[in-house]
Amino acid sequence: MKKYNKVKMRHGNVNHSFGVPQDRQEQNQKRYGKIYNSLDFRVHEQFSFSEHPHSATKVGYIQIGGQEFEVTMAELNKLGMTCFEAVDLAKKKYRLGLQS
Repeated sequence: MKKYNKVKMRHGNVNHSFGVPQDRQEQNQKRYGKIYNSLDFRVHEQFSFSEHPHSATKVGYIQIGGQEFEVTMAELNKLGMTCFEAVDLAKKKYRLGLQS
């Protein structure tokens, strides 16, 4: 087994949205929405755990709809919780028949 190189910079995109074929992007856009293909996260090149990982450490860039935002670990946690709660709320409204 090849030895892991700790010195080498390892960064990249989470969803690898750049590698999705055009026909698949069109299919995903019809099925999931217009910004689905543009959602991605790119790890910051100088990200280090030498700082406390739950504070205002800038960890990367969130990409939404062709725009890129530099985010901290705390902002990513808040974004994740907000998205989870939004999905949960939408499902509850559907079950209760409250959709407009």
